[in-house]
Amino acid sequence: MRAVTCFRWVGLAVAVFAAACAASAGTVDYEFEFAEQELSVAVFGGYDFVTLPGCDVTREPGRPQLPVLPATIVLPPGASVTGLEVVSAESRELLGQFNPRPAQRPRILPIPGIELPDWDFTPPDAAVYAAGAPYPSTIARLTSTGRLSANTAAGLLVYPVQFIPDAGKLRFFRRIVVRVHYEDGPPPGRLTPRHAVRKFGRSVVSNPRGLALSRGSISPAETFLDEDDVEYVIIADDDHDGAFRPLADWKTRKGIPAEIVTTQWIDATYSGDDLAAKIRNFVADAYESWGTVWVLLGGDTPWVPTRLAYAMTCEAGGHADEDAIACDLYFGDLDGDWNADGDDTYGEVDDAIDLYPEVFVGRASVTVGDEATVFVNKVLSYERALDTSHNLDMLMAAEILWQDPFTDSGIALNLIDRDYVPPRYDPITKLYETLGNETVDSVIAALNAGQGHVLHSGHAWYTVMGCGDGYMSRTDVDGLTNASGQPLLYSIGCWPAAFDLDQHCIAEHFLRNPDGGATAFIGNSRYGWASPGNPGYGYSERFMQEFYRQLFVERVGNAGAALAAAKATLIPFSQAENVYRWHQYELNLLGDPEMQIWTDEPLQLTVSHPDTVVAGASSFDVVAWTTQGPVEGALVCVMNGSDVYSRALTAADGSAVLAIDTVMPDSLHVTVSGMNLAPYESTVPVHLTGVYLRTAGFTLDDSLGNGDGLAGPGEDLELSLRVRNFGTEG
Repeated sequence: MRAVTCFRWVGLAVAVFAAACAASAGTVDYEFEFAEQELSVAVFGGYDFVTLPGCDVTREPGRPQLPVLPATIVLPPGASVTGLEVVSAESRELLGQFNPRPAQRPRILPIPGIELPDWDFTPPDAAVYAAGAPYPSTIARLTSTGRLSANTAAGLLVYPVQFIPDAGKLRFFRRIVVRVHYEDGPPPGRLTPRHAVRKFGRSVVSNPRGLALSRGSISPAETFLDEDDVEYVIIADDDHDGAFRPLADWKTRKGIPAEIVTTQWIDATYSGDDLAAKIRNFVADAYESWGTVWVLLGGDTPWVPTRLAYAMTCEAGGHADEDAIACDLYFGDLDGDWNADGDDTYGEVDDAIDLYPEVFVGRASVTVGDEATVFVNKVLSYERALDTSHNLDMLMAAEILWQDPFTDSGIALNLIDRDYVPPRYDPITKLYETLGNETVDSVIAALNAGQGHVLHSGHAWYTVMGCGDGYMSRTDVDGLTNASGQPLLYSIGCWPAAFDLDQHCIAEHFLRNPDGGATAFIGNSRYGWASPGNPGYGYSERFMQEFYRQLFVERVGNAGAALAAAKATLIPFSQAENVYRWHQYELNLLGDPEMQIWTDEPLQLTVSHPDTVVAGASSFDVVAWTTQGPVEGALVCVMNGSDVYSRALTAADGSAVLAIDTVMPDSLHVTVSGMNLAPYESTVPVHLTGVYLRTAGFTLDDSLGNGDGLAGPGEDLELSLRVRNFGTEG
């Protein structure tokens, strides 16, 4: 028996280096390095399970299941990918004889009360396992192309392990150098991308230094918006827009300028086959004209519709609409129209969807104004750190997915704990069916105790979520009382976030509970998928793992951006009619996309800035620090309600200099915020001086003085005041 490598992995198991593209125009070389000491080979059921941290596994049924790395390489803006070649590689054969486990067909997670097609073990493909040629036949291949911001993105699959069947050997590649060929094209970029978009790009691609400093132009079909700076847009029905105003005001005040746009105005202004298409055309216009990054769909589907997209035929037979996937990515990936072939089905492979988002989308799936108020209050309380006592509390709830072959979903959660979750979360509350402590009552009790994060790996339906001995119902969720610790909840189950159904899904109940529940819910609008007998490498498990890698390792802290980054990392698998594509569509965020997720106890900011401001043009100097020292990358916003709106990120020394120019006898609001920082808020009074009175309704005449237009010491001045009555009384 061979020993299994044990490790705690932090960061990627592969080091990726970008070489300068000086070899020749139209090519870029990239080097991948893999650590052999991290390769794990475990024997189970007569087969070898070969895994490598940071890698997924190959999925062709009956063929050897081996590690594979999805990678995205960015090319210059406007480039067209023409090919890929392996330039060089370093490898060696591992000692011993090997018989890799054959990959199995994907399997829908079991659903209460619904009988799914039988699953049988897929035996080794004799033609492959008896061949002399290595599998896979190539160690790198191009699988997808798209556009990430202004850059062209090339999706690759890199194979660090090959199986040589007739010899029973494994060949391990320590180093692989690939060359991407491309043709130049007109660069589509025009504007500097937002900080959040650059951070998203750096977390997804292997060569972040290749990211362009401009964002791509999508050339919307029509534009009705003036050039402006609106980073955050809430799309809501007339009945809901007032309830969302406090959220828009808070985003603006902290430095994310926000606007509310109603579906009625969009419907009357933009063209499109239906309201969903019109909303998407508006978002494209806002992205182009306003530089919008964040889009909150402020309502359930009767008010703000979604797009039903097709990824593949699942053949489950559990629901009439099972292959029509409720997909809010439709409003985020703005290239094309998602229906290139012009039929009645959106999202097909022939519809040429690149899957990379231009904006990050979340949905407040509410039906009435009171529910919208509940949602807004949850986000405001969470972001403003009104109660952070449960930030470092984490609940992992895991079921046995199948008894035969035995598949414990707790293994997938343990991998997340081992590889991504910082030690400060210890001890994590683990309620696992295999441990005998996962029951409906124990999960409800843990939720009511307050949590910062909840990871649910188990069965579900739109009415229930599995909890070991039974199912937590929507009524159970309505009765939760965890007002002081409402988590980000992520479930891999089937249909818990089916927000398009007439009956409210269980995720919506988590959001709408005014006394508890969750602040945000990430989940599937259709079936979750797993890999029987292969725990930790199920499809839904892989997307969950990647989300927490983005959150804790890459530090992509905004809910919508972290989910988008997790999905984008797996795009090289997804541009075919398969289960990965299914997840790209069905995995949605019910929550605020810009919300900063707490991943630590918040640090209290100490901020130095002027106590008062004299009206006129000046600089406003800010320095921010905590007990750990100066704070870099904090967002500083100085504004009033009329003529001042200035924002900047703090430098390494914690400083930021903001330009302000005000003539109003008003107060400036100062807000400083950032990842794991309790927001700082203050008010600074503005005082007037004579030189500025003229633009505030006063006219200054110093002709009796020195004539310089300023109110100097000892001068005689004449002031005339204009007064206007805006009321109705004389």
